[in-house]
Amino acid sequence: ATDLVLGREVAIKFVTTAKATDPMLTRRLLQEAQAVATLDHPYICPVYEAGLDSLGRPYMVMQYVRGRRDAALQ
Repeated sequence: ATDLVLGREVAIKFVTTAKATDPMLTRRLLQEAQAVATLDHPYICPVYEAGLDSLGRPYMVMQYVRGRRDAALQ
């Protein structure tokens, strides 16, 4: 995705199933975001944002890291 405010590519992690509003899954994803946000390591993507979208589904926005597949597509 593209962060329209800062003009950078980002990765978004979210629950895509019908259980996207399951309280346990919401809690787990947001706990993961909190845990990752406390870490600072060159091989761990930083978390930029986490929360619930307008429909109550949890999400986490992270640094986008290009991989080999991305390079092959360009």
